[in-house]
Amino acid sequence: MKKFLVLTFAILVLHTVPIFAEEDYAAGFLANHIATIYSSTFNNFPSDGANAVLQTRDGFMWFGGYNGLYRYDVSRFTAWDSVSPNGFRSSSIRSLYECSDGVLWIGSNDRGLVALENGNFYAYDISAGLPSNMIRAITSDSDGAVFCGTPEGIFRIDHSENTVSEILLDTEIKQFAISLCVDENDNLFAVLSSGELFAYTQSGETIMFEYDEPFYDVEIVSGNRVIAGLRNGDIIITTLGANGFEQIDTISTSLTNIAAVFEGSNGFIWIAADNGIGFLDADYNFHDGGNPNGVGFYNGIFEDYQNNLWISAERGGNVRLTASAFTDWNKMVQFETGTANAIVVHDGYTYIGTNNGLFILDEYNELAHTDFTDLLTERIRGLQLDRNGNIWISTYSDYGVIRYTPRTNSFRNWAVNEGMQTERTRLVHELPTGAFAVALASGVDFILGDDVVSVNTALGFSEEIQIELPEIMVLSIVYTDGALYLGTDGSGVYRINENGTTRFREENGLSGGVVLRMLADDNGVWVAASPGLSFVSNDGD
Repeated sequence: MKKFLVLTFAILVLHTVPIFAEEDYAAGFLANHIATIYSSTFNNFPSDGANAVLQTRDGFMWFGGYNGLYRYDVSRFTAWDSVSPNGFRSSSIRSLYECSDGVLWIGSNDRGLVALENGNFYAYDISAGLPSNMIRAITSDSDGAVFCGTPEGIFRIDHSENTVSEILLDTEIKQFAISLCVDENDNLFAVLSSGELFAYTQSGETIMFEYDEPFYDVEIVSGNRVIAGLRNGDIIITTLGANGFEQIDTISTSLTNIAAVFEGSNGFIWIAADNGIGFLDADYNFHDGGNPNGVGFYNGIFEDYQNNLWISAERGGNVRLTASAFTDWNKMVQFETGTANAIVVHDGYTYIGTNNGLFILDEYNELAHTDFTDLLTERIRGLQLDRNGNIWISTYSDYGVIRYTPRTNSFRNWAVNEGMQTERTRLVHELPTGAFAVALASGVDFILGDDVVSVNTALGFSEEIQIELPEIMVLSIVYTDGALYLGTDGSGVYRINENGTTRFREENGLSGGVVLRMLADDNGVWVAASPGLSFVSNDGD
């Protein structure tokens, strides 16, 4: 057994886990959002992945994948594929796009470009003048013309006239466009499968963006900014001016093969890649969003009208990030506590009792490993702050119960060799007399000053008063109207006052014998037992 009287440590930070200012963006956003997975295993999604996602103006969510086209109306999924009896002939979808006139354009792997208009499907394929039935990218200009990227070049479709024409870039490179977008000036941008980024201006000029690494995706965001993602994880931010590409910024990220970029309503620029997601804040700082489906291969992002972020993934299931009323505190401060049993905030510090010991965070949410915390690596069940600024630590270890004094960096503990019944302690409750009731795995003990004392001494009663104490685990303690209430693990509630001990069990009207929590008000005590809530009045009813 370990026995301590008073030991003092200088609190020196031996190691910290810093949370840099720019990381507050990511930590705050991700800690307040819940990730929901949509796959064949979860939420009845028809597949384990998709290649594209968007929400049309009528409110439907759409997904395109290797098993077909899916529409989600919040309650169910509707699927179209090559055997659907409604004119849709493809089971392999690579891209989705909605025009300003509300037409949904569907890029397939094998059946060309399909327009969904007024509930009907219209296909542009080889028979309509396209050189290939594979469509990897779709966009449109301000006139409503639709552009699609195929292995055999870029093509312009006038849907109102049902005409198809080719866009020829001034380059010898094979013009297989895998990503397309159009800026506010109707300049067309294309990333080719070989990794080059081109601009095709409204006047018909071809401009190549010179870079040593291959590109993978290009998008237009607010301010007519061109955002291009590279295979190595870099992000290029630029604009197209009279003299070509201008105002170039390069941001390095922890991602690889950036497949999609999307600007959210909060101004963040979201990024989907093979190995995870992330975003750029207003200052272009990159924040890693992790790998929410656990597999990766993310290829599309879209924000719905409720500000949920939908992220499609080729494998592992699609992800929806939804704002929550709760904050994931571990994600906020960026470290894992494991199971947390108790928290005390005092004088700018946060004390966290866990199954793996004690953690202390300072006012900057930096985790400090000190001589004191290094001692407490076993289970901590409770933390309580007393009126003098001491923190009482209930452990399931040889230390028993500990009184830690932050202002002097000292502590004292009580164990079996100092009169405690056991070192397995659960919580401490401060009494009006200045004594402390310590809930144990086998009853209750009392500490006054530095001594373990009797219940009569702790409560200021005559030693002649006969008091029965529980001999099983005590789960909760309250004191009110001159009486101490002890909630037990199966034996109901013990009320102790100058009249002795009164027990309340199921036969006395208590809803159950396992009393997890109690709360006192002016009229008595509310008792939360496993089956329900009960109330014990001050007069004993």
